[in-house]
Amino acid sequence: MVKVFYNLFNDLVEQQAGNIRLLDILIENKCDMLTEIGQLRGNKIDVAYIMYNEQLILQLNEYQIKKMSIFVKGDDDIIVPKNFVKHSSDKMEAMGGKYYNVVLNNKNYRTDTEIILTGPDCVYQDIVRNVYLMYGNVITSTMNKYNPDDLALQVKTRNLPNAGNIYFNVLMVLEGLKKCVVKNNVIKVRNDEHFANLQPVINYLNEEEKIVMTNFTLQKVSQLKFSLSDHLLAGKYENMLLMYSTAMDVLKNKITDLRKKLRLEYTPEQILAVSYLKNILDYNAAKDESYVRKIMTEKFHIISINDLGNYKLINADQVLTNMKVVLKETNREIENQKNSKKEIVANLCLIKDINDL
Repeated sequence: MVKVFYNLFNDLVEQQAGNIRLLDILIENKCDMLTEIGQLRGNKIDVAYIMYNEQLILQLNEYQIKKMSIFVKGDDDIIVPKNFVKHSSDKMEAMGGKYYNVVLNNKNYRTDTEIILTGPDCVYQDIVRNVYLMYGNVITSTMNKYNPDDLALQVKTRNLPNAGNIYFNVLMVLEGLKKCVVKNNVIKVRNDEHFANLQPVINYLNEEEKIVMTNFTLQKVSQLKFSLSDHLLAGKYENMLLMYSTAMDVLKNKITDLRKKLRLEYTPEQILAVSYLKNILDYNAAKDESYVRKIMTEKFHIISINDLGNYKLINADQVLTNMKVVLKETNREIENQKNSKKEIVANLCLIKDINDL
């Protein structure tokens, strides 16, 4: 069980567009929540979420805490204790105004996992960043403003749907990979969604070399060849770099030729899958569904979203969650009606494991 020291007033990290909070997620995820200094003795704490207070930080320095997530008006004011190093500092917006979210890592803290947060900047990422801190070092690789039409010009093809968005997503992951330091396990996630439990993904990455994805919106080979789900993608650093750097090369130079060879519609997900497999593909055999199924099974692995704790996922204009909260998106209230939500999610997760492809 993840142990958390939680000392934020009025739940500082709160989504302005709704009422789902970091505290909601931590409680739903059944974290061991400690709120008083006296509770820390003898405990190894995964993350301490605190408002900046020099005296409090110096007190926490005495305990076995992996990392501190600190909220402060100006990150230059933070005094870093001798047992910690400053890992990251991200601007954020909370109900009380603009803050910095500064992360201090204990010098003895080691992780094999780096989590890249991607997407256009949004308030929800301030919550998501702090959820994923429990599982590794978080790298925020988002973009505040971009012009889809300008980005689309970078893609060398015709009739590719939403070309600017495809380019943007690949670009953000590559920027995140540049910031990786550990360069072992890499998990790419979206900043407008969350999975509360990444441990099954991390456990798999520690044992296997395959690219990991979830079964959310994943399609069978008979419906769409080389389909994958990019709501979460994970793998060894070298494999993730290969997939996304090749995808960028394909977008800039070779996508038209590949489309002709493989006779694909080329959705964004297909671009990623084919880019990763590009150097080992038999283009003639790829016309056969059995070949596609075989190579996808050999190189990819699926983990069901049901194994990843509570979640919030986006599909088109649908907000899907198994949390017991009410979300407000685009000024409209979406109630978590269990039966209807379960039915929608079930229809989007018809594939259960890699053998169902």
